[in-house]
Amino acid sequence: MEDVLRSAFGRMAALKEEMDALTARMAVGESDERILRRYGDLTARFEGLGGWDTDTAVDKVANGLSISREMRTRLFDALSGGEKTRVNLGHLSLHPRPRRHDERLFQERGHDGLAHGLSGRAQGDLRRGL
Repeated sequence: MEDVLRSAFGRMAALKEEMDALTARMAVGESDERILRRYGDLTARFEGLGGWDTDTAVDKVANGLSISREMRTRLFDALSGGEKTRVNLGHLSLHPRPRRHDERLFQERGHDGLAHGLSGRAQGDLRRGL
């Protein structure tokens, strides 16, 4: 189920994969200006999305939602309904961009963002990015 939480970082994973491929090319001597510029662009985007902090973010969300280390090693299909709900909430709270966009849409429609209908603690956790 760890993969469900980490799937929120799909865009960052793709950026990192391309960065690693360019790193390998540069390690064997390919270092023309185009490769260096692309690597710099990818690195800036990766850092801007918080790519180096994904492990910390996953740990914070998992701890905040009482998702134990043991549970994180289990298959998603083996989880109970409540455990699946917590994992899905964790995935949503880890997703870097759409949550902010969705929250604006909810506010435009008169709702209290994604937190509409959640407990006060859950609303605060979503707003703090947990």
